[in-house]
Amino acid sequence: MARMWLRIRVNLLGGRGVALKPAPGRVFIAGPSHAFGDLAWAIDLGFARWDLAHLHGFELTGGAGS
Repeated sequence: MARMWLRIRVNLLGGRGVALKPAPGRVFIAGPSHAFGDLAWAIDLGFARWDLAHLHGFELTGGAGS
């Protein structure tokens, strides 16, 4: 397993029909043992989300995602 840690920047572009300008952002650090579910949970906490009954999707560079 690779021992690489990733620095991931997430920008909140908008929601509920509202575009945010400038888009607020957060930086997350993920290690080899973290899963996409861990990242989704951290994003929800980082943006103080209270409506947690939503789907999560990730789009990776090159079109891959889950």
